[in-house]
Amino acid sequence: RVETRVDSYDATWSQSTTVPAGQGFKYSLKCDVNGTASPSGSGNYILRHCIEDNFLQHLDIGTANAKDITVSFWVRSSKTGTYCFQMRDMPPADHALVEYTISSADTWEHKVITIAGNTGGNMTLVGNAGYDLHWHLAVGSDDHASATSNAFADNSSNLFKATSNQVNLFDSATAEWYITGIQFEVGNQASEFEHVPFDVQLQRCKRYYQKLTGSYAQHGQICNVHYNGTSQAQGAYVYPVQMRAAPSLSHTTTSSNNSSSAYVVAANGGTDFIDSLALYTANDHSTLIYTNVGGAGTAGHGGNLSVQSTITEVALVAEFT
Repeated sequence: RVETRVDSYDATWSQSTTVPAGQGFKYSLKCDVNGTASPSGSGNYILRHCIEDNFLQHLDIGTANAKDITVSFWVRSSKTGTYCFQMRDMPPADHALVEYTISSADTWEHKVITIAGNTGGNMTLVGNAGYDLHWHLAVGSDDHASATSNAFADNSSNLFKATSNQVNLFDSATAEWYITGIQFEVGNQASEFEHVPFDVQLQRCKRYYQKLTGSYAQHGQICNVHYNGTSQAQGAYVYPVQMRAAPSLSHTTTSSNNSSSAYVVAANGGTDFIDSLALYTANDHSTLIYTNVGGAGTAGHGGNLSVQSTITEVALVAEFT
């Protein structure tokens, strides 16, 4: 996710096929700057990735046996100079702030950052964010800090820090920045990038995000439902993969066809057009999906709920906020 604080930055993020040659990558993440900005105060622009605390137990954080961490990645930018990488623990207590240099414009470069074990850290192991990884692209003067020499240091007073050497990617309206091949591992050496099989990676992603239908697929099936009243149909949905936490529902409520409704229930030989959906008693294993806007069925009748529109997408989201 992208974190923007205070200043108005204008950039577009997209999936790009520009990748380092010979490394087995198909895509990279691209930041396209659309307008210039001069960061001030605490006006930061950050690419942020959260690692769940349950996946960090083996690091022995907060003990004398805390293990070193190595983060490696491929990066490319139209702007050369000093950039900052920051790692902070959650709840906020310590952070590591390291500079790296992009030496050649529009050229892929491989960066390796090793940070000493966090002996004074705080880790709760309850399914929340454990470590935040930040790639800074602009920083305001109120959030300048000194590099921590590849080690953790106290940072409980502020969550977003970069050095005064940080490049302002937004001083050019045509600037670009790419990243791919990020790897987080135990130890003080970077190993060759592990290309995880697609099916394994897909199952891991579903812990945080699950589509209930195909991407913008009209007539995509969601679940079977029954009417518990004339205006509401509901159906149970059991997740194929246990989610990190009780999810929220991400969905659109507009249609691209002749009906103004985004969803439809086929029941009793007819169709019941639905405007919006909601979740009830969601947990990390299952939820009840119900129609909360629209609906004119018959109590006790069953049917199937599907997408009516080609511009509608339905997903369960349990990502970090």
